[in-house]
Amino acid sequence: MGTMRKVPKPVFRPHKKACTAESECGAGSYSLDGHRDTVIIAIETMERCLWRALLLLEKVVKIMIETMQVGDERSYRRVITKSDTLTFGTVTGDMNPAHFDDAYCLKTRFKKPIVHGMYLGSLFSKIFGLDYPGEGTIYCKQSLTFLKPVFVDSEIDVVVRVTEVDQARNRVTFSTKISVVGDDSPAVVGEAMLMPPKERAHG
Repeated sequence: MGTMRKVPKPVFRPHKKACTAESECGAGSYSLDGHRDTVIIAIETMERCLWRALLLLEKVVKIMIETMQVGDERSYRRVITKSDTLTFGTVTGDMNPAHFDDAYCLKTRFKKPIVHGMYLGSLFSKIFGLDYPGEGTIYCKQSLTFLKPVFVDSEIDVVVRVTEVDQARNRVTFSTKISVVGDDSPAVVGEAMLMPPKERAHG
């Protein structure tokens, strides 16, 4: 019976290339001492994976309120259609003819259908919930003052602006404003207070 040949113990020699957040984690090689054959095995070492994860985490996860400053502003523009007011009236049950009936409106001071005030007040939510601060925001308070009517089929600008940042309480206060495009004075003004998410949803 022949003697059993002892298999040399593999020796790991790590790759010296540094790992960055943009690069792949480093590769190492196993070589069998005394043999010409070399087996190349791509691995992710714990140290390098952790470093890469921390770099990526630093880019994505930040305390949201620390990125917000007084003067930050967001806005969008849209046209309020008859279909919009009908949907809002149906959902809320406010089918006041002042918002829908042309003949009725001729007898009012405005002479034509006007948009629900609370519908206008709800339009800031799109910015707060999806754009700034964004997902995870808690809407705490909103005041509204209606200065002039907005008529159906008007194009409007919806604008919010940071007026106060309270990092200790994680509260941000905004001025809120709606204006008809082409009119220098606002139709609706107010103030909102929000709790931004603790972390940013996107880098």
